[in-house]
Amino acid sequence: MEGVFTAVADPLLQDALLGLIRRIAGDVPVGIRQWDELQTGHVVVTSSNDCSLAQCAGLSGRGVQVIVLAPVPTALQRDAYQRAGSTAYLPMEVNHEPLRAAISLATYASGEQFLRPFPTFGGNQ
Repeated sequence: MEGVFTAVADPLLQDALLGLIRRIAGDVPVGIRQWDELQTGHVVVTSSNDCSLAQCAGLSGRGVQVIVLAPVPTALQRDAYQRAGSTAYLPMEVNHEPLRAAISLATYASGEQFLRPFPTFGGNQ
């Protein structure tokens, strides 16, 4: 079964990501997966602290769409994750539109089309 999953060690970050992804994703399964449970058709949202370049390459080689969030993004690290096969390398920030767009692109690539518009709060976008 396809879906969007998180794989991060920090429980607070994991809960925040799960809540955000559930707001973005329609009826597609959202949850937590261990690295060895991820398979073709899955999208995983992780962090550069949790997913090494080797893990990223291994996952993308198995057909997993890997979205890497970077607490302190750098061009050097972005280029390395792109060479390792990541679907997206994004700064970990409060503006969630880039994450929504990356999930949309990754799920489209794996045959899912489920996104709904991201809600706005108090007129902010």
